[in-house]
Amino acid sequence: MATGTKAHLEEAESCLRSAQSETDTSRRTQFAQAAMDSAAEVAWDTGASVEDRSNARAIMRTSLKLRVETVHSRRIGRGRSADGREIQID
Repeated sequence: MATGTKAHLEEAESCLRSAQSETDTSRRTQFAQAAMDSAAEVAWDTGASVEDRSNARAIMRTSLKLRVETVHSRRIGRGRSADGREIQID
């Protein structure tokens, strides 16, 4: 695995973990986008191994799903309270 590829994949995994644990919707979306961006660098790198590109695509799919769920929850008025409980905002 090339050094650049390894760094991008590690960054993507780190950002995805941060997005999954973040309770603030804006920060969750930012981390998910950063994970997608870093993973895309690997997914489109013809010098990366098939396994690395496959892992990158999986990170991209998970990040995209997280972003869509986050944006969707904002639109329908759901959110999280400071203690992490899901709440309905009318």
